[in-house]
Amino acid sequence: MRTSFDLLGGMWLLLREAGAVHRQLVWDNESGIGQGRLTEPAAAFAGVLGCEIRQLLPRDPESKGMVERMNRYFRQGFMPGRTFASPLDFNDQLADWLPRANGRYSRTRHGRPAELFVRDREAMRPLTPVAPSSPSVAASVCLGTTMCGSSPTTIRWIRVQWGGSWTSKRTWKK
Repeated sequence: MRTSFDLLGGMWLLLREAGAVHRQLVWDNESGIGQGRLTEPAAAFAGVLGCEIRQLLPRDPESKGMVERMNRYFRQGFMPGRTFASPLDFNDQLADWLPRANGRYSRTRHGRPAELFVRDREAMRPLTPVAPSSPSVAASVCLGTTMCGSSPTTIRWIRVQWGGSWTSKRTWKK
């Protein structure tokens, strides 16, 4: 089960790596973030960062289309024909693949993800000097969600099945 603290801890790790935060973070209807109304930890997280968390409506294919296309690209472009000896091996292979994937021109987004991320980050605000309080902010995070992020060209979570359970790899366009 994905808890608020796991989800927010993972989001904080991504934002800290980016060194910036978008004015609005978009989430699918995730119970750990809230369904219709933000959970108390999610509201506090947004408050500390000075941003809004917008939740997608249930059964809204137009909002989720970009996410699903990215997941399909990952499944079709990275996963076929690969074997992974361990989660570390998976991460290493993914790290080798991402620069190539992010250097390809995307007709949907009208640019290369690596270049679009730079533009996106320039539009984001610097992080607050105070980190959000969460028990799992410094922890290794394993989630089963497909996306979290600030815009279609920035931060993503990707679901990967590992040994019968779902684990996640945080990725983003560098």
